[in-house]
Amino acid sequence: MPELPEVETIKEDLRELVVGSRIEGAEVLDPALVEGLSPEEFARGFEGREVTGARRRAKHLILELDGERYAVFQLKIGGQLLLVPPAGEPRTALMLLLRLDEGRRLFLRDETGFTRARLLGSEGLEARLSEIGPEPFGEEFSV
Repeated sequence: MPELPEVETIKEDLRELVVGSRIEGAEVLDPALVEGLSPEEFARGFEGREVTGARRRAKHLILELDGERYAVFQLKIGGQLLLVPPAGEPRTALMLLLRLDEGRRLFLRDETGFTRARLLGSEGLEARLSEIGPEPFGEEFSV
């Protein structure tokens, strides 16, 4: 189960391996993943965008895209993000495929099917995260 430390590790890996990449296309493989938009609108929201950052807030994994767009993932019980070269590809429990430049692909996989994602603007992101308590690594967190 991805808890805060695992989500932090995934965020750091995304910063190293995916930030700066252009998303050439997206495909929602399991419509249950998407909240707030149709799967088609969600997929179109990624196309042609550059990944400009990755961050974490509580157990929310946030992929920052150019144009002040944010893909917010809650990996729940079994969500995984898998970056694969052109030759490799996972085959089961796939929920989302992001086709990146240089032929790379980023898959979101979850055997439980509980992972959820939203594509939000700045105001939507702020509203989504506003009710979360203090960040354990933040200065406002104390005993």
